[in-house]
Amino acid sequence: MARTAEDIRRAAYEITAAFEGSGYASYQNIDAGIVSYGRFQFTLASGSLAAVLERYLAAASGPTAAALREGYLSRIQARDETLRGDGTLRTLLTSAAEEPAMQAAQDAIAAERYWDVVQRLSIQPRNIQTALGQAMLFDMAINHGPRHDMIGLAEAALGVPPKSRMPDNGVAEPELIRRVAQIRQERLYRLADKYGWGGLRRRGDFWVNLILAEDWDLLGDAEGLLTVLPGRRVRVRWPAA
Repeated sequence: MARTAEDIRRAAYEITAAFEGSGYASYQNIDAGIVSYGRFQFTLASGSLAAVLERYLAAASGPTAAALREGYLSRIQARDETLRGDGTLRTLLTSAAEEPAMQAAQDAIAAERYWDVVQRLSIQPRNIQTALGQAMLFDMAINHGPRHDMIGLAEAALGVPPKSRMPDNGVAEPELIRRVAQIRQERLYRLADKYGWGGLRRRGDFWVNLILAEDWDLLGDAEGLLTVLPGRRVRVRWPAA
């Protein structure tokens, strides 16, 4: 079944959002990100939270937007570390997450900073076509940053030049994606052992198991759903309009 580019992006977003948190209102302040917010955990420390807030405020009005604009925008832009424990900021961002303007802002910044970047840097140069391959590389960009080294390590293991185009380089796409998934799984297991973060193992296992199931088009089950984590199923296929 052929998937449109928009369908693939939408499915990728649903999968990665399930790993990152509980949706648009997801919020935590316990790690180096200082404040991490939204379905892709945009962080204060990286500046991505500021980008989301700026986009939201350009489209939003009302008391929540006003309070964020007047009381927090400049501090978030300055990456003010004292915001880690600010309960009012948490309340305002959680409330804003219910607004279509904030949801659109989060999805747009995810596209600009991650989806579009990984398409340009990693997917298009290698001619990666499968929905599974594109979604996995997006998940890796969110989890590790778009410029991680794991695709290059897989290419070296397969003996092909960096960013070489498949199948012209003699490697079929499933072979590369399978090797990337294995390398990532091993890395996530090491990190899980080091820090005690068991969820990392499940994230690595998910993609390896999806490849073993050969769901290259990301069709999911008969209802178009995939189980990403225990008790968390997401939609990856939608009825035709």
